[in-house]
Amino acid sequence: MHSPSSEYISKWLKYIQEWIIRLNFHELDILKEPLSKIGKYWEGDTTINLEEIKVNLWKWVDLNGGPGISQNKEMIAVRMTLCLCYDDLLTFEELDQLGFFEDLLSVAGVSQEEIQKYLLK
Repeated sequence: MHSPSSEYISKWLKYIQEWIIRLNFHELDILKEPLSKIGKYWEGDTTINLEEIKVNLWKWVDLNGGPGISQNKEMIAVRMTLCLCYDDLLTFEELDQLGFFEDLLSVAGVSQEEIQKYLLK
């Protein structure tokens, strides 16, 4: 049986993955391999090093404009994918409380109406 925290994280993972697919970000070359590995990690593959994926994605962010707000499709997609690279409850609670993921959706051009339609509840 899942603990409340693992159920909460599972809901967030599904929510983020659905948006990545809805926005066709999973088709970007830069993310095909990382998303495949992240999916395997969350399915229980203990050979996947989530920290290594996270470090490599942050390196890409740093080399492609850094932490500032960007409307670049790849930058938004990589940042959304980075949200899947954390496996602690605190990170997902912060995503929820601060609205960071929804901010990324807005920057990606998703209307507030559509964000609210699919908002994690």
